[in-house]
Amino acid sequence: LADIRDAVSSNRLAVSLTPEGHQEKPRFLNNLGNALQTRFDRFSNLADLEDAISSNRLAVSLTPDEHPDKPTCLKTLGSALQIRFDRVGELADLKEAISSHRLAVSLTPDGHPDKVTRLSSLAIALEIRFNRAEELSDLEDAISNSRLAVSLIPNDHPDRPGHLTNLGNVLQSRFIRLGELADLEEAISCKRLAVSLTLKGHLDKPRLLNNLGSALQKRFDRLGELADLEESISSHRLAVSLTPDEHSDKPILLNNLARALKSQFSLNGDHADIQNAISYAQEAAHSVSAPSWIRLQGAALWAEYCLLASLSTLSAFDYAINLLPRVAWFGISVDDQYAFLAEICQVTRDAVSAAIFEGDVMRAIEWAEQGRSIVWQNLVSLRSMPDELLNQHPQLSDIFTRLQTISRQLEKSADVQTLSDGLQVTNAIDHRMKLAGERDELINMIRSTPGQENFMRPNSLQHLATAARNGPIVFLNLAPTRCDALVLTNDKGTGRVVNIPLERVTFQKAEDLSGKFVQLLCSVGIGTRDFRQPRFKGKGKNAEAGFKDILHILWTDYVQPIIHGLGYTVTEKRPPRLWWCTTGSLAFLPLHAAGWYDTAAEIGDRLSDYVVSSYTPSIAALFDQSRPTLSKSPRILTVAVSNTPGKPLPSTEREVESLRRLATNMQTVSLKNEEATKSRVLDELVRCNWAHLACHGVQVGGKPMSSGLILDNEEKLELSEIVKMRLLNADFVYLSACETAVGDQGIPEESAHLAAGMLFAGFRGAVATMWAIKDSVAPRVAEDVYRHMLNDGKADREEAVYGLHEAVRKLRESGEAFESWVPFIHIGC
Repeated sequence: LADIRDAVSSNRLAVSLTPEGHQEKPRFLNNLGNALQTRFDRFSNLADLEDAISSNRLAVSLTPDEHPDKPTCLKTLGSALQIRFDRVGELADLKEAISSHRLAVSLTPDGHPDKVTRLSSLAIALEIRFNRAEELSDLEDAISNSRLAVSLIPNDHPDRPGHLTNLGNVLQSRFIRLGELADLEEAISCKRLAVSLTLKGHLDKPRLLNNLGSALQKRFDRLGELADLEESISSHRLAVSLTPDEHSDKPILLNNLARALKSQFSLNGDHADIQNAISYAQEAAHSVSAPSWIRLQGAALWAEYCLLASLSTLSAFDYAINLLPRVAWFGISVDDQYAFLAEICQVTRDAVSAAIFEGDVMRAIEWAEQGRSIVWQNLVSLRSMPDELLNQHPQLSDIFTRLQTISRQLEKSADVQTLSDGLQVTNAIDHRMKLAGERDELINMIRSTPGQENFMRPNSLQHLATAARNGPIVFLNLAPTRCDALVLTNDKGTGRVVNIPLERVTFQKAEDLSGKFVQLLCSVGIGTRDFRQPRFKGKGKNAEAGFKDILHILWTDYVQPIIHGLGYTVTEKRPPRLWWCTTGSLAFLPLHAAGWYDTAAEIGDRLSDYVVSSYTPSIAALFDQSRPTLSKSPRILTVAVSNTPGKPLPSTEREVESLRRLATNMQTVSLKNEEATKSRVLDELVRCNWAHLACHGVQVGGKPMSSGLILDNEEKLELSEIVKMRLLNADFVYLSACETAVGDQGIPEESAHLAAGMLFAGFRGAVATMWAIKDSVAPRVAEDVYRHMLNDGKADREEAVYGLHEAVRKLRESGEAFESWVPFIHIGC
């Protein structure tokens, strides 16, 4: 400990004493970066790694390309960036690391003793990016560089084992991707040789043993040879025993040993194996030195193995759920947060299912809320700074002030992935991570104050229940073990949770139904993510029969049990309200339209006979937030873009003109075509109470923050820009465009769509669309909705859902096809 501290201090002093422009300055900076990186490896303090990257980056910038030290500086920088990517998952770090390693290789002449190490470092970074983005070209490039490194290093070189195991790793990755057993056989040979060449006591021995154990586990999974599993377990066990408890790699080794022991338990049923697996996974989950995503893996394994051992899983899942915000961390970009969440979305569903199974429905609904819309929750927390706490604890005023400042800076931070200047990108990433780290420290300081232990922690059931003041919120949870509806109600201020098992539903049936629905949309020409004027080509009765079949299944298997369980009866008067909060494949199915639409159907065979449906991205989105009282003449913005090149929307102008005639008691600001520039729309949104946006819309798969509305001159108002707005006067928005409530298939729990973004920006309620809509139908729906909302000369946002309910009924009864009226939905209050 003293040695590494002295090393950092000495190198820092050397840098400070060296004048700018001195030829040794870059070398001293590089040495400081190395020392800081070593201290990070030992103590996992992210500030050390950030300082190392700053020092390394400055060393690179000060060293000319022709200088012999340039490749060394580049390699050191690449390694530090790669470590930070492993820690927090910022993809821009990995991209820069690969560029640094590639340049280091290109600047290193053939025959140079460091060429091998630089080739291997490049190969490792490329393999990591392959595992994230699954571009096969990265993997082939990694194998090529790794093979070259092994071929260049002498057989008796002490670093040969490391390069052999790296080659084995990339070959194993190709086996996983392509399934060629020859790749796995070669990987095992490389890794076994690496272990045999490494002396006892070498620092790399645990890593090499772990890599060998993982490859042997893969071959056991493929061929079922018991000897492979036994050798895998012994390799993993030895790797764990040789690694100090505080080492940042220890949790990875523990997780791998736990997996191997679970495989052995599945073979022989020895409960000692599963008990040990639980213990190792639990230890990994509790390791504060590990990256959050590694700890989450440990918690998930802990829960899985407890289930196998017929033990309670609640402690394990509680740990996993609380780690989710740490995985989707403020310090990384929103796109990278979504990428992590796409890999772990099943954890919340499994946790909720486990809590229901163990009879703890209160915990189930709290977890259900805590584990969905995590990115939205993170962003909301940046705007949540309760003033009353400052009044109660004036001694914390400096901490609160700093926390508010950092939160505002994080909220306004640019999407650095889109910046063109490389230095600007890297500086923005570094700055954001430092801010996020400081914010975490400030929150922990506040929580250490007596009475503030729960500061900015998840909402309790008592608080969540306030969101159900106007009607029940139905949370649908699909898991491999069971499928349930959790209904949150508010009975005179007391929260109550009702569990309604969906006995006719299985996880696989729901997946199949969702796939069938996607195929149906494709068959009628709207599966290609077209714009507001889709090519509806479904003809005959095939498409109609398909919609009837799916909506009938949604009714009998999913919705009807809930309606009956809650005791609803058919009403011809004003139906009560109900909110849907969906998970998994159900997030893309039209629950609101569930029913039997055969000619023999009667009153009571459809959901709309009992309730009016809304959706919500989370329970918290329905909290009764303080709003300015609307004036007698509220302000409404209308936008109509009818002249988009190649995709005209002639009905949009008629649509907003109809609205203008109805909104006689509102201040109307109308932007049409060339007036509807992005800057003008953004300016007017800040001033308006209501907004009606009639234009093209698009959901971008895989990059939801790039989804947006197409305005004049094909400018796109993106979701990433919408969520940065604070619309203090906003009340209601009507998104008369396609795909404004679609979301991303990879992250169904996140509600990563335009309508949810509008709610986050400040609107309380919205009308949106689940897929493409007809240009000829859109004005009819909008007119009926606004006629309802503007009845008796008042502007009443809460009437939007009833107006939509009536508008859709009229469309349906007029004979319009299912695909014309089903996509319209209401979201929010």
